[in-house]
Amino acid sequence: MHHQLQQLPGLGLELQRLAHVDSLPEVSNPVTHVRMGGIKYAEREMTMKQYLLSVVEPSTGEPPSADEMAKIIARVEELDRAVKDAGVWVFNGGLYPPGTATTLRPKGDDVLISDGPYAEGKEHLGGFLILQCEDLDEALSWARRAVAATSLPIEVRPFR
Repeated sequence: MHHQLQQLPGLGLELQRLAHVDSLPEVSNPVTHVRMGGIKYAEREMTMKQYLLSVVEPSTGEPPSADEMAKIIARVEELDRAVKDAGVWVFNGGLYPPGTATTLRPKGDDVLISDGPYAEGKEHLGGFLILQCEDLDEALSWARRAVAATSLPIEVRPFR
């Protein structure tokens, strides 16, 4: 049987569009049938939590050499493959340096726009991973691997 996963934003429900609408795959969670737009779906509440793994980069100092950067990139690509293969990957990305930021601030009924980061600091957010894990321990296990891949501090925070 072929299925295609779809998720409706903000509902906290995983919806599975089924190629064969009269049969459902075996699942360990109770399943409820839902019809939307003439398509039959199986719905399961998501029990796994999402965690933000923030890569903390130094704002000053010398960047890694080209050779060291190539090794870091290879390790990060390996980590990316591992989180995807494990089925915990939601999204990830690297960010340009803070000087490329644009900050918007409220001022009365207006919004002020300025170039640069919200706050200057010794460190900044250089990249991130969003993972869907069973619990904090699993997220911390992935964070340990991210530390090894990047040689940088990793902050782990759960989403609300």
